[in-house]
Amino acid sequence: MSPGLWRPEHSPSTVIVTAGPTGFDVGYSIGFDGLSPVLMSVETRDGRHVLLNDPAGRHRLWFVGESRGRGHAFLVPFDGDFSVRLHSVQRLHRRLTGKKAGPQLRSQRLSVGQRARFTFLLRVLDGEQEGVTRRELAAVLLDEDARDIPAIEWKNSSLRKRINRAVTAATALMNRGYLALLRGESERAERFRRR
Repeated sequence: MSPGLWRPEHSPSTVIVTAGPTGFDVGYSIGFDGLSPVLMSVETRDGRHVLLNDPAGRHRLWFVGESRGRGHAFLVPFDGDFSVRLHSVQRLHRRLTGKKAGPQLRSQRLSVGQRARFTFLLRVLDGEQEGVTRRELAAVLLDEDARDIPAIEWKNSSLRKRINRAVTAATALMNRGYLALLRGESERAERFRRR
């Protein structure tokens, strides 16, 4: 997984951890040994990115600056994603203090149907980028009888319209539409839900 996927502008659920401010009595330090199970830890130019597993939903942490051996503080940017960021900090705090973290925001969780829809859209996008014809996409992903539809009927076929809509939706997700899902923006993410 690319560390770029963990940057806060890509995932407001990332908890930004920094050294406590000078002159402020910060008694708690987050040690890497107490963060298990760590799924991934990557050191980059902008700090260390850590992905923690949790039964209620993963935690993403971004350690910025030099903070080893000092107490830690959480940095919560005051932006359009403030409530998501604050919820993520609260979940991590509960976990670090020995409590259950609690669930992620509902808007950041995918239902079984949404997972199936996004899996379908990924398959559509893969086929489209590999140069597979729309008719073949429809035959493989929707109905194998699409191959047998005469060309004149294919132009007005509901299968053709359905696969075209899927290609449009998959392309929109690829072109930064997925960011709305990462941010938990339910109104914007609604555009990508199956109707």
